[in-house]
Amino acid sequence: MLRRFPAGRLLAYFDELADLLASDDFRGCPFTNAAIEVANPRHPAFIVTQQHNDAVYGYFLGQARAGKLRSPESLAGQLTLLTLGAMITAHTGRQGDVAGRDAREAALALIAGAPE
Repeated sequence: MLRRFPAGRLLAYFDELADLLASDDFRGCPFTNAAIEVANPRHPAFIVTQQHNDAVYGYFLGQARAGKLRSPESLAGQLTLLTLGAMITAHTGRQGDVAGRDAREAALALIAGAPE
């Protein structure tokens, strides 16, 4: 069921994220890193980080709506939070492969809980 388009695309995103987090050269999300360094919400670099997060949310929202999943706005917000949290967790010392696996399992539970 979950591999069907477009719900399967949501899970595929987390498959790719898991690969990224497990890579030896992962140094955190460049957008989050920039937001932390800049900290001024009116700075152009900070605004770009917000736009990036909005784009990630928008992707999840579009897929959730296309799949007619329950509460698409809530699901998109949860998956965005999960993505950012997994990246920060992997970057700040937890093994990336573990963070990626945990994020994928959490995404699977969220997606499965919002059936078509």
